[in-house]
Amino acid sequence: MGSRTSSRLAPSGANFTGKDLREMRIAILGLRCAGKSTVGRLLSERLSVPFTDTDEEVFLLSGLSPTGWIETHGVSRFRAVESLVVAEACRAPSGVLALGGGSVEAQGVIQCLDGWPSIFLDAPDSVLAGRIAASTRPPLTKLRPLEEIALLRRRRAPLFSVIDPFATISSDGEISETVEAALEAVAVLAGEDA
Repeated sequence: MGSRTSSRLAPSGANFTGKDLREMRIAILGLRCAGKSTVGRLLSERLSVPFTDTDEEVFLLSGLSPTGWIETHGVSRFRAVESLVVAEACRAPSGVLALGGGSVEAQGVIQCLDGWPSIFLDAPDSVLAGRIAASTRPPLTKLRPLEEIALLRRRRAPLFSVIDPFATISSDGEISETVEAALEAVAVLAGEDA
């Protein structure tokens, strides 16, 4: 299935009509294994802007990956560190910011993203569950991957809706299609011809 895009201008005062794409700040959100890091990195390359991956920044700051943090210190301590990392990353004047799937649950993250137009990457639960099952990341619950994704979607949907992404893009197709759809959405947001 190809990438579908649902775009609209962000209502939160983020009016980028005619703005230089290299001056934009875009946050990439989504559930686990939606492709945020991969799409975010490729989008930043295409826009020639800096890229920040909050999971990578957690590792650079502490020497522990998100998985390491969760296994060693628990989810709540990881979310506290993640919140600090996101707050620092949100100070950037431009760039693409890929957030961890659960970052919206970390204290202060939603407020930090105010003024950052966001793209929500999504795929059917079965696709995300298959990616989780194939990955080395530990489960966040004792549930099977499909049940875990359904639980996380229900729990995080209200938080994602507060952020109010300007585009929802399907990430169940080819990465190149997803990146192109993200570029088109950013161009629309910036007031450029898509």
